[in-house]
Amino acid sequence: MEQYKYNPSDYVDYLCESMTNFYAALPEQNALRLSCIWERIFFDTKQAMKERFISPDERDAILDYFGALIPEDEALS
Repeated sequence: MEQYKYNPSDYVDYLCESMTNFYAALPEQNALRLSCIWERIFFDTKQAMKERFISPDERDAILDYFGALIPEDEALS
């Protein structure tokens, strides 16, 4: 199994779920689907930060990490 930087089980349930969904969709390399899941991660990290489960810096790092995993897709440009 491939190792990823962020282990979903280390995070609050709703963020764990969105991270797990992203990792499950990653092998397909479907940029549109991954972008949609990234949007959920965006809002889930915002909520986790408001509830003080993660810091603002950790949120930024998570968003950057998952965003970098989304392949470039000419159709999205």
